[in-house]
Amino acid sequence: MLLVLLAAAPLGCCVGDDAYLTFGIGSRGGSTTPRWGEAMEWFEPHLTVSFPAGRTPGGEPLEVYLGDVRVDVASSTTEVDNSAHNGCGVSTHVDYALESLPAGEYTLVHRRAHGTGDPINCLEECPWTTFAEETALVMTLVVLPAPEDAGSA
Repeated sequence: MLLVLLAAAPLGCCVGDDAYLTFGIGSRGGSTTPRWGEAMEWFEPHLTVSFPAGRTPGGEPLEVYLGDVRVDVASSTTEVDNSAHNGCGVSTHVDYALESLPAGEYTLVHRRAHGTGDPINCLEECPWTTFAEETALVMTLVVLPAPEDAGSA
């Protein structure tokens, strides 16, 4: 039951009194829980990491790689008051502008050591693996080329 609630609310950071480090991937205006350990295809992807205010990640919550090379992706951090929405109080949202990435196949990495110590909103049991000798969640993101305008020749 808990997994269903987390999947339905990927950008919330709590369920009852339990706090979570949550990831939501999608396009602006809508998101879903990433399928760690799998591949996802997206046009103009955007990713948000949320966690309760006052909790501090142990490092950058998300890393992006193109092959073996780490790619810098612009991010912005905001505080969001969720009191009226889900009663969870204030949370911190880190928005990653993945839509700025050119078309290609990227590796998204969340290192366990860079978390908040709270559980993560995986759809099932989190598929932890090893990445660069550290425990991490890893997924492949295929950024699709922007669709051509129907009127262009």
